[in-house]
Amino acid sequence: MENGLNKRHRLTDMFCMLPICIFILSIILVRLHLFSMPMTDVYWSEATNSSTLADLFNYWKSIAIIGSACLAVIVFIAGYFGEWICFKKSFLYIPALAYVVFVLISLAFSDYKYFALRGMSEHFEGSIVLIAYILMISFIANTIDSERRLKCLIYCVFTTAFLLGLLGFTQAIGYDFLSTVTGQKLITPNYLLENGVTSWNMIDILAASGQKLYAFVFEKGEVYQTVYNINYVPLYLSLLIPVCAVLFIYFGTSTNKFKNARSIIFLVLFAVLLYNFFAASSASGYLGLATAFIAALLIFRGNLKKWVKFIFCLFLIVGLILGLLSDMWMSQLKEIWGYVKNLSFDYIYADDSLPATYSFEHNAGAEWATIDFIETKEDYLLFSIGNNVLVVSRDEENGIYIFADDSGKQLYLRELANEKGYFEILDEGFHDYVKVSLVKSDEHTFLRLTTRANEWLFYYDGNSFLHYNKVGKYVSLEKIDHSTFIKDYRFGTNRGLVWDTTIPMLKRFIFKGSGADTFTFVYPQRDYATLYNTFWGEKMALVTDKAHNLYMQYWVNTGLLSLLAWLMLVGYYLVSAVKSFRKRGFVEFSDFVNGGIFCGIIGFLFVAFFNDGSVNTMPMFYTMLGTGLAINMKDKWSGALPGSENGAHNQVAMPKL
Repeated sequence: MENGLNKRHRLTDMFCMLPICIFILSIILVRLHLFSMPMTDVYWSEATNSSTLADLFNYWKSIAIIGSACLAVIVFIAGYFGEWICFKKSFLYIPALAYVVFVLISLAFSDYKYFALRGMSEHFEGSIVLIAYILMISFIANTIDSERRLKCLIYCVFTTAFLLGLLGFTQAIGYDFLSTVTGQKLITPNYLLENGVTSWNMIDILAASGQKLYAFVFEKGEVYQTVYNINYVPLYLSLLIPVCAVLFIYFGTSTNKFKNARSIIFLVLFAVLLYNFFAASSASGYLGLATAFIAALLIFRGNLKKWVKFIFCLFLIVGLILGLLSDMWMSQLKEIWGYVKNLSFDYIYADDSLPATYSFEHNAGAEWATIDFIETKEDYLLFSIGNNVLVVSRDEENGIYIFADDSGKQLYLRELANEKGYFEILDEGFHDYVKVSLVKSDEHTFLRLTTRANEWLFYYDGNSFLHYNKVGKYVSLEKIDHSTFIKDYRFGTNRGLVWDTTIPMLKRFIFKGSGADTFTFVYPQRDYATLYNTFWGEKMALVTDKAHNLYMQYWVNTGLLSLLAWLMLVGYYLVSAVKSFRKRGFVEFSDFVNGGIFCGIIGFLFVAFFNDGSVNTMPMFYTMLGTGLAINMKDKWSGALPGSENGAHNQVAMPKL
């Protein structure tokens, strides 16, 4: 009878853990996916409806996430009616359901339903994926109801992290496995190319000539693992490093010698994860790790003296890795300090002084000046440069362009003697900053305004002026609002520019958002004047596809109310975790895991100020959040199964906060 019961437990555990393990392992997936999207009318993209797009890091992760959620629903229904899964009553369903409702509302009213449902290329985090996240949280919270299932989940998490850590190590030493012939074949289907050669044969041919099929944009030595971006590595590791450290202490303080040996495993894991964390060379993660450390001091502060030798070991590992990777993190800290100093003084956004080697004062269009704004209207074009507004209108009857300033004073042009076809504006407000010419193509004649660092093409279609941008699309331009809150647009690898542009957008998305994963479409990609000023005429075709801030990203995509519901869900976990610590202290495996999850989520929330969520990181976040919620409902667990470690530790109480 007992053997039959244990067999049933193992079978039900296997069914319950299968969707969760797929969900966790999804972040490992890297596989080429070729697809097309309706992009013809998108003004900032060269792609068309028939263009073949490629994705390596995101599509199959999204499929695995959706698949795991579908499987979780099936398992839950079977388990509920089979009476081996109990539905736990909890407040968590209220904010979770509210979040789903606002996601669906944003989808229903979105102008970009195709993308809001499926997700954008290089993201694939549409409404279906967001709902899958919530389903997985609920599934994990309900099915993790024994220590055995909890251990299975945690070991799956850290096995995944260890494998990624090994891959990250190869990337850190300059031998990226994904760039090897074997690695490229592993992530590429063996399909037939147009030239009659298979993709695998092409990999071999390129390797023989010292080339690679995929040219990853990361610098040699930077760690991106399989999560697409170096910024995502510390984002998800900030969740796991605290849990790993706490479990090292848990097993190290166990009275069972066999369990003591496991502490070595978690110490090695701690070293591997921490090495990858710093080798990713992403400064945004430092704040999260520091915040997680402060949270740990608060909840464990009454027990630090008891754990002093274990804490010393952790600090020793930290010191060794910091010393080993000093070149990386010290340069990052210097960069951060530079930003902090800039914020302390008046910042001159556009420096219109010129190097001594330049002397273009009397040459038309040769001196630098910021472009304040550009507006294309029905009857005229406004081109404001150096705080002077150039007004260009079209005289259709005579087929000429007329130039004036903003007061209506007509400006006259004269052809340059040394540049045939170019005209200087005979006004001191514009002469040194812009010159004028016409450009003829097979179909149209464009008005060209040439500034020091760029050429601006405009076309009058008989009804209005349009700008012909760098990807060959016609687009109307308007004055773009900026918050003026952020002085340095280069702050945080151009996060200053993105945030200062996004903040004024937020007021449009209170009740409903633009649709999941549609930030790219509502962000003013046509703000070419600001791009010109920020990058000195370079990157004029730059596309901003994310807010580089999880909270603003969620606000724009699914609305402020959905963001508040999401924060309420996370806040519910944090509050209930503190109550759990005060009630039970830190006695069992689950209590220590919960303490690590609490610190990790605190750290994650701070790192999220500098990074957006994605299918590369959020499965790990929602796994940890769902696990923490399950542990907080431990009084609803079905009871400890054989092998429980109850009593293996002396009770460790949490001091009152």
